[in-house]
Amino acid sequence: MSEHPEAPAEAAPPPAPRRGAVWLAAAAAVLVYALDQLTKWWVVSTMELGQVVPVVDGLLWWQFIRNPGAAFSLGESITWVFTLVMAVVSVVIVLVLRRVRSAAWALALGLVLGGALGNLTDRLLREPGFGVGHVVDFIAVPRFAIFNLADCGVVTGVSLIVLLTLLGREPDGTRSRDRDGDRDRDGARDGAGNSAGTGEQDAAPAAERREGDHRG
Repeated sequence: MSEHPEAPAEAAPPPAPRRGAVWLAAAAAVLVYALDQLTKWWVVSTMELGQVVPVVDGLLWWQFIRNPGAAFSLGESITWVFTLVMAVVSVVIVLVLRRVRSAAWALALGLVLGGALGNLTDRLLREPGFGVGHVVDFIAVPRFAIFNLADCGVVTGVSLIVLLTLLGREPDGTRSRDRDGDRDRDGARDGAGNSAGTGEQDAAPAAERREGDHRG
């Protein structure tokens, strides 16, 4: 019976160059940061604290507040903790980007970085003082916390990270199941090699016994 060679596995597309991924992350971060700071400057320059400006009746409006805490004004008395957390998150993202080669991961991390830096700027430079500044929030929708564009960048980036993780996409551009398949193939090759080696070792004593029987 003739044996048909196994069809070669379809090669995965090569990951994007690391430098390209870093530039994509930087572009996303700069875009989110710039839009966040520009819109906050517009709000502070044109609106009074607490002022409400309708945009879409009953669905969207601008409402200028200064938030010392997190979402829904949680942790208002520990503003410095949020400043520290955002600083640490920003540093960690920059370090992780050194090994990212996936465009999707670069985009996600860039969005989170831009949002974190946007709110960190408020914590460092706005009233009432360095490290405890209040974040400018102004986007309001029904039954939800008032937020800003930096928050949008963070939430969008984190959601994309969760999706990529669920899909098995790794930051270096590979897939988790591809790695599992490689390990399985390596294990199968090692097993076949060990079996062949054991067979050769068993065959040698058998040949020696037959040769001794002929001599006798």
